[in-house]
Amino acid sequence: MILNGKKNPENIYIDCTETFFSGLNTGIQRVVNEISSRSQMLSQSIGVPCIPVIGVGGKYYLLKDALRIRGDLLEKLKNFKRLLKDSYYSFRSRFVNKSKKVHHYDDQSFPILDRSSWSFLLKAEYFSKEIVGLLVSVAQLQIMHFRLSTLVKPISMKSNDLFLIPDGFTGRYYDFTALKKIFKVNVTIIPLLHDIIPITHPEVAHERDAKIFRKTLDQMLSYSSGVMTVSRSVKENVEKYLSHSPISSRFLPVHFFYLGADFSREKKYRSHKNRSLEGVISSVIQKKFFLIVGTIEPRKGHMIALKAFNSLWKENFDSILVLVGRTGWKCEIILRQIERSPFQGEKLIFLSNLEDFELSKLYENATGLILPSVTEGFGLPMVEAMHFGIPVIASDIPVFREIGGDYPIYFDSASSDDLVRKLKLLDQNPSLRKREGRKWITWDESALKYIEESLVIFRETHHHQRDLQGII
Repeated sequence: MILNGKKNPENIYIDCTETFFSGLNTGIQRVVNEISSRSQMLSQSIGVPCIPVIGVGGKYYLLKDALRIRGDLLEKLKNFKRLLKDSYYSFRSRFVNKSKKVHHYDDQSFPILDRSSWSFLLKAEYFSKEIVGLLVSVAQLQIMHFRLSTLVKPISMKSNDLFLIPDGFTGRYYDFTALKKIFKVNVTIIPLLHDIIPITHPEVAHERDAKIFRKTLDQMLSYSSGVMTVSRSVKENVEKYLSHSPISSRFLPVHFFYLGADFSREKKYRSHKNRSLEGVISSVIQKKFFLIVGTIEPRKGHMIALKAFNSLWKENFDSILVLVGRTGWKCEIILRQIERSPFQGEKLIFLSNLEDFELSKLYENATGLILPSVTEGFGLPMVEAMHFGIPVIASDIPVFREIGGDYPIYFDSASSDDLVRKLKLLDQNPSLRKREGRKWITWDESALKYIEESLVIFRETHHHQRDLQGII
C-alpha cells in the first residue's frame, strides 16, 4: 500500500490504444495486456482507480467499452490485416519450395527467383502491405470512432490525473490529438520506453523508420512529465539522449522497473483453435529443440544463429531450431535465408503469431533458449526461460548481464563459431541442461512496481512545480 499523506492522483489511466487496434501479441503488446489485465488488483493495492483506456477520434474511452462494442466487422478487419501480413510470406515459401524441386539448391543463379526477381517481389510486398495496411487501419479507426461516439461518453480527465502509456506510440493508430488535449488540461503524462534502439543503433532500422521514431519520440517527450523504462540500461540510454535533446533544460525524471516472467494459468492451458499449429507444436516438443523468441529483424541476431545451426546440422547435430516471432523491419534477408534453407520444415521451424499458452508449451519442453540479439531493451524471453528453468545461451550484451546475471551461458554476438562452441558445450554436458528455475518477479509484482515508480515521478514533478511557483 502507498503510505498515507503522500500526494496521489485522483485516477490513473492506462493507455492501450496500439495493442487494442493492432491485435498483435509481441513483446510490447504482451506487456500492455499483462498490466491492463491487472487494473482491478492495482486499484485495490494503491487505493487509486487504475483504468485502461484507448484513444480514437481525439478522445479517450474506456477499454472495457471499446471491447464490448468492437463488433465482428472490426475484428474481421483486424484479422484481414494480419492475414495480409503473412500471406506474401507463405506465397514466397511455396514459390521457393517449388524452385528447390526443379533446380539444384546450390545453384546460385536460381533462375526462378534470381536477385532482380527477389528485389521486385520484396518491393511489391512492402508497398502493397503498407498501402493495404493503411487503408485497413483507417477503416478500423473510423468504425471504432463512430461506434464509440454514438454509444458511450468519452472520458473527461483533470489536472490531478495520471496518464500512463505502456503501449507503443510510433504506429499509425496512436492518437496524438487526444494526448494533446489532456496535456493542455495539465494531466501528468508518463510514457514507458521499452527501448530507443532506432536512435542508439540506427543501422538495424530502416532510415525512414528511424527518422519517424526520433520525431515521434521528441513529440511524446514534449508532452511528458517523466519517463519510465524497462531496465537500467534503457534508463541510461534515455538519460543520455535527453541530455542532448531540445528539452534538455526541462525537469524530466526517468525511472525503471523490471517486467514479469510468469504466465497465468488460463493462458497456459487454453485449448488450441488452430489444429494445424497444434500438430506442429505437438511434433516439435517430442524432440530436442532450441528456441529463439523475438521479432524477425537484424538486431535479434537470427543470421548468426542460422549460420551456427547450419554448420552443426552438417555435422549431424540432432536438435531442431524453432523460431517464434512476427516479421519486423529489414527482415527480407533473414526470411530469404529461412525459406531457402534445405532444413526448413524439418530441422528449422518458423512459427508466427503464437498465443501465450502456445509459447509456454514450447518453453516447458525446450532444450534451451538462444538469445543472439545485438541489442535489447530488456529481454523478456530470458526471464521467461529462467522462470521455466531451461538453459539460456545469450549474447554478451549489457542488458542481458543486468537481467540474467550468471544464469545464461554467454557468447560473442558477432561470432557464429563461438555460438557453435556453446551449443556443443550444452549438448555434451547434460548437467548444464538441468537448471533450477530462477525466481523472478511475477507480473503482479511487476505491474505494481510500474505503478509505484510512476507515482514517484508524479510526486516529484508536482513537488518541482510547487518549488518553481515558490521561486516565482
